[in-house]
Amino acid sequence: MAGQRRLSPRAVQPLVDRASPLRGPYLVKHRGLWIALRMIDLVAALLPRRGAAPPARGARVLIAVGGHLGDAVIATSALRWLASARPDAEIGVLAPSWSRAVFDGHPMVARVHELDHWRSSRRPGRLARWRRYRSTRSRAIAELRRAGYHVAVDLYDHFPNAAGVLWASAIPSRVGYRSGGLGPLYSTALPWSDDGTHVMERHQLLLQHAVAAPTADLPMTYALAPVPGAAAARAIALAGASGSYVVMHTGAGDPGKEWPIDRWRAVLDGLATRRMRVILTGQGAAHLADARSLAAGRPDCVELCDQLQWSELVAVVAGARAVLSVDTVVAHLAAAASVPSVIVWSAINDPARWAPRSECTIVLVQDMSSPGEGIANVSAPDVLSALDSLLAPQRPLP
Repeated sequence: MAGQRRLSPRAVQPLVDRASPLRGPYLVKHRGLWIALRMIDLVAALLPRRGAAPPARGARVLIAVGGHLGDAVIATSALRWLASARPDAEIGVLAPSWSRAVFDGHPMVARVHELDHWRSSRRPGRLARWRRYRSTRSRAIAELRRAGYHVAVDLYDHFPNAAGVLWASAIPSRVGYRSGGLGPLYSTALPWSDDGTHVMERHQLLLQHAVAAPTADLPMTYALAPVPGAAAARAIALAGASGSYVVMHTGAGDPGKEWPIDRWRAVLDGLATRRMRVILTGQGAAHLADARSLAAGRPDCVELCDQLQWSELVAVVAGARAVLSVDTVVAHLAAAASVPSVIVWSAINDPARWAPRSECTIVLVQDMSSPGEGIANVSAPDVLSALDSLLAPQRPLP
């Protein structure tokens, strides 16, 4: 297959022909932000760290989750690890409001706190984003102080992390990566290395530093909350019986991760010849317009953009025969549900670090020898061939 690399979870390797994302100690590209973080860290180094070990039993542990929905789904593996390693611990989560649905009602989570950083928010209006950040920050600090957490683990290794809020909340033990800045405000700040380690294993390393566990080799696997019965029923009503459809998710929060719409249209043509019913999912006006354009004139193609609540989206993906997606949250939902999936991957994120963890996922990575062509290097026949290989019946062993 010219123009792309086809990778299974066991074969995903770092994109060795790309530049390291590290700039000194930080995972930032903007020079002004780099300088600002460096100056802030010099001042923060003068503040007291107030470190203290958590109790041997009954620790209250806070997991801080940054980024967006995909990061939150990945972070559920930290919940499973912690709940298995320390079943006596009470777990809280600090997360953005747009990711809260991943943790609300989760059986491993005692409470959820919101922190909407202005830089991560996709809300319109800079002033509105700043005001929202200030209000959620003040409320989160007050809630965290009242909860009396013994230890906090900040999973997000980019800026903006939660280091400042954790320090202001007087949580005795605070563990995180210094690569997002404000490292001196952690009681334990780990260096970030560009060695191709998957993000789940990076989370595991933080957890191992934060809490004493009887074993260090517990697996890191997704742990989504169960879907309520009403949401599952509505998902079936909208999408159809489990296993009767393919989910296609064409959009992403970063347009650089998206695949040309003409390629998706060619994939739909191929699915039609295979007599596969397709469910189009997405969010936002641009993705809705693309989905309607793709679904037009196709009776076996159902457009559900902006029609699904979080639990309904989880149920629709879990009930699919297969999932076709770009690098976005739906790719991780498919992996969490062990649904066969083909992911068209751009060079924005290294697949060795960020690809979904599943034995039934194929990641199609653009050829970095022609970076100017970007993700368009992956062709529609590549996607259809990968899908066929995933859905082909297993041959009996000789």
